[in-house]
Amino acid sequence: MKKNPVITIILVLSLALLAGCGDKETKPKFSPAFTEYRTIQFITSRGHSPKSVMYLDNNGDILLACRGGATLEQLQEAGIPYTTSQLKLLEVLGLLERKDGYRTKFPILDSVQTEALRRLMDKPARDLLASIGPAIGELIEQVRMEYDNHNSSFSIAFSYILDGVVWEIMAEEGLSAPPRITDVNPFWGGEVWSLYPPRTFSSGTNTFSDQGVVFAVNWTRGIMPKLRQFWADRTMLKGLMTDYRIHGRVVDQAVLEYYRPFNIFNEQGVFTIPIVEERAGNRLYDSCRAIARAIALEVPKVLDLPAIMEAYGFDNLSQTTIIAYHELMWSITEQLEAEGLMSRPLAFKDPEHAEMADLADLILIRQR
Repeated sequence: MKKNPVITIILVLSLALLAGCGDKETKPKFSPAFTEYRTIQFITSRGHSPKSVMYLDNNGDILLACRGGATLEQLQEAGIPYTTSQLKLLEVLGLLERKDGYRTKFPILDSVQTEALRRLMDKPARDLLASIGPAIGELIEQVRMEYDNHNSSFSIAFSYILDGVVWEIMAEEGLSAPPRITDVNPFWGGEVWSLYPPRTFSSGTNTFSDQGVVFAVNWTRGIMPKLRQFWADRTMLKGLMTDYRIHGRVVDQAVLEYYRPFNIFNEQGVFTIPIVEERAGNRLYDSCRAIARAIALEVPKVLDLPAIMEAYGFDNLSQTTIIAYHELMWSITEQLEAEGLMSRPLAFKDPEHAEMADLADLILIRQR
């Protein structure tokens, strides 16, 4: 019998409210505390992602305590408070499972494991850069020439290639499973994991799509308070994508006024940020696709994924590929910067003093 997703969502929201009722503030029981871990989500969701509950109350303590499995008695002996509804919420959202007590269902890597995994990426990143470096250099020069009013090369290299098309090609080749929501997991689908310590610098990509139009937004934690204004008003965001899809520029006056500070179009509403038309024969697309394919097909060759899966106890090769490639793409990014092939945009270098107009360097359009 299939579960009704709407009923399940109501159940989770009710449990979340119950879990927070009457809870007193508690001090973390672990050092480092879970709040110091970096949690990475490679997911699609219906609004309730793992991170939306992981950091509530003392859920982080519970997740760390159950990393190797723990009974309720062991939680009590460790001085970790919990409520039945709190445990149920973590279980319903797929973060805990009942297995001889409770066991955390997603990988949590401590400092020894994290640093060892990152060291594994150093040589593969250098080897990949040796083969694709010239092509990336030519691409970055092309982007600089075509979009000289923005510093978009970082976001093209990272958000479009490394954190975009590479994933799509790996999914096409069966190397990793794309995130999907199912009846079994009605809230989110994909992979989530936590590790410590966080990298000194790493970026990610949020995408917003509508009928073949995709706005990709490169982000870091530092710039997020300013950047999230780009998608905060979903009506305006929908209008922006609709105008581009129908008119090829922004014509709605309200949308024009809302997005004018972002510096992504000129006075006539014509977009000045990179637009990648994803069709064969488009020079920018062909260049990006060729680089992404070279990287994607090399991942299982330069990384011993079965050995990594066994050493870290990951569930399967797809999960292993997703976690390992995240570290690899960040190592490649570091190598690209070290070689002087690209530099971070101002919004990443100095997010505190970056202006809204500087955010244009982080945004690009994919036309499918």
